[in-house]
Amino acid sequence: LEITADSAGLSPGAPGGPALPESPDPAAAPTLPLGIAASGLANPVLDWKTIRSTAQALLGEALEAHGDLEAALRAFSQALESGLAGDSAWDPRLSLGMSRVALQLDQPEIAIAALQEIAQSDHPTPQVHRTLSEAYAAIHLPEEALEAARAAVQLAPDDVVPLAWFADQALLLGSRKEAISALTRA
Repeated sequence: LEITADSAGLSPGAPGGPALPESPDPAAAPTLPLGIAASGLANPVLDWKTIRSTAQALLGEALEAHGDLEAALRAFSQALESGLAGDSAWDPRLSLGMSRVALQLDQPEIAIAALQEIAQSDHPTPQVHRTLSEAYAAIHLPEEALEAARAAVQLAPDDVVPLAWFADQALLLGSRKEAISALTRA
């Protein structure tokens, strides 16, 4: 017995299968999942190298979420080496992912190397500086860690979450006065 789409009722218009649209409506076209649309995979002009690089980046994120940190680190590294490192949309995302994984694997030097260039770019995020601060703290560089923590707060000075994080980080780094100041601002 062979099961085909028609015999299983999966062909459009087949009894029990998906209904055919009444009329073609471009507005009713299916939308792509957010990750694919944001990654650029929806653009038919992209070459296979870009598609493969993007898939590698998404694989790194999926492996990180699944807890397979060694494989995630390799995937992020391959994605960065593939040419996405120069892409302003992907570079911070990949560097942060690689840094988070490296910190979890107790490899803060890799995290620092991945984030230093992004931290000096035109559009750093508080998360970049926050992760950089945590990496510096992990290798016992409290002044660099505190400087990166301050930079994170400067990018979002009125946001309570970074201020609370900063207070905690400042305490860990031995700067009680700055921790208290951050908490009073929050």
